[in-house]
Amino acid sequence: MLRRARMLVILAALAAAAAPTPARALSVVNVEGMLSTIFESGQSSFSGTGLRVHVQSPLLIPEITFVPVMEYWRNTNTLEAFDIKSSQNDAALGFEARYTFPREGSFKPYLGGGWSAHFMSSEVHSPSLGLDKSDSVTRGAMTLVGGIQMPITPKLSNMIELKFHYLPGDSQTKLNYGLSYNFGGK
Repeated sequence: MLRRARMLVILAALAAAAAPTPARALSVVNVEGMLSTIFESGQSSFSGTGLRVHVQSPLLIPEITFVPVMEYWRNTNTLEAFDIKSSQNDAALGFEARYTFPREGSFKPYLGGGWSAHFMSSEVHSPSLGLDKSDSVTRGAMTLVGGIQMPITPKLSNMIELKFHYLPGDSQTKLNYGLSYNFGGK
C-alpha cells in the first residue's frame, strides 16, 4: 500500500511538472471535419467520417502541429438470396504530428505520421444457415498522412489528403476530404 501511494505521489509530481504554464501553454489552432473513402485490404471501398483538432506549442517551430484524431466507419453488406447480413466497423482514436510546408499561395501541402488505436468489430447473421457470430478486437496502427489545405477565407479551408493506417492483415488507405476552421494559428 505504501509503495502504491509513493508511486501516485511521484506520478502526480511528474504531471504537475509537465503541466503547461502560461509561457508553455498549448493552443488549439484549428478544427477539421472530414469525410473518408476507405479502401481496406480485401474489401471494396466504403465511407467514413472523422474529426481532428490541431494543437500548437510555442516551444516548437510554427509549422508543426499535434493532431488528436477520431475516425469512424461502418460497412454493411446484405445478400438477400442467401439471407446473410454482415457488418464491420472501426472506431479509431489517434495522435499525429504534422508538418505544414511554409509557402505563400493558394494551397499548403503537409506531411505527418502517428499512431492510432482501432476498436474493430465484425458481425455476420444468417438465420437460414445457422450463423450468428461476432468478433471484436483492439489493435494499434502506425499512420502516415499527406495532403493539401486550400484556403477559402482566412478562417476556412478545404482539405484533401491520403492517409494510410498500417494494420497487419487489415491495412486501410483513406482518401479524406473536408473543411478546416482556423482559430488564428498556422
